[in-house]
Amino acid sequence: MNNITQHFITAYFGEQLKENDKMHSYLNVIEIADNGIYAVEKDGTPKSENTNLTGFKKRTANGLTLEHLGKAD
Repeated sequence: MNNITQHFITAYFGEQLKENDKMHSYLNVIEIADNGIYAVEKDGTPKSENTNLTGFKKRTANGLTLEHLGKAD
């Protein structure tokens, strides 16, 4: 779980604090990873139909669910 947390925290801070737009793809993911489609070229470049979580190898995101909470009042 530490590695997964570190993955998303690094992407979040990279996007928010360092203004690195490339990190957005690591955060803009489908809610239930099992519903993702792993589709890459032979060189590892993602195809347009790829919806697998960015930064995760095939089947390593299985079982993950990303939930978003609203802002606290």
